[in-house]
Amino acid sequence: MPAAMVPEWEIPARQLYMEYPQRQRDEAVRTGTFGAAAMIYAARSLGLGSTPMIGFDAEAVHREFGLAENEVPVMLLSVGAERPGNWLQKPRRPVAEVLDLI
Repeated sequence: MPAAMVPEWEIPARQLYMEYPQRQRDEAVRTGTFGAAAMIYAARSLGLGSTPMIGFDAEAVHREFGLAENEVPVMLLSVGAERPGNWLQKPRRPVAEVLDLI
């Protein structure tokens, strides 16, 4: 984005989030999720396996990595060489069973 455009976008964004902590957290989770997806695709393009991990102790991750109070650990992401015999594609339902295009 050109620097000249920043003010016209920044003010409405601040108004949308500044006084709404839940919106801030929701946006952090959305943004973190998109970032993780990009990393998963990048890992795959390099011949690496990757998977998000949930169910971790978010407070322990927060402490261990020295995160600021306004930083949210969204997920852990493992990236590395795939194990021999690992499924190339995890079982998925057919798209037609889970998606309606309208």
